[in-house]
Amino acid sequence: MKAGRMRYRLRILQPTTAADRFGSKSTTWTQTAVVHAERVKYAGRRTVQNAEVFPDYTAEFNIRDAHTVREGWRVEQLGGNTYTVVSITPNIDRGFLTLVCDRLNE
Repeated sequence: MKAGRMRYRLRILQPTTAADRFGSKSTTWTQTAVVHAERVKYAGRRTVQNAEVFPDYTAEFNIRDAHTVREGWRVEQLGGNTYTVVSITPNIDRGFLTLVCDRLNE
């Protein structure tokens, strides 16, 4: 991975769960870091869920392995979309993590 290819900036969002006075839990997303990333793959397709057709996008980003990120967290591409991290593939020899992400349908 070359530093010049890291053109995108990602905001890493960690889930925090809090209960209100009635006991219901709500999830808020707390920013942990803003990192540089390289977009390796980007694909789009059309899916049908619950008789509704909507576009489904997946992306893969390479980030440095010094940053903490877990499956289920979110990454927000600055000036772009928000993604859910589905899986993380480490590359120890080259010093980066590959984040496999699905676009969030909000």
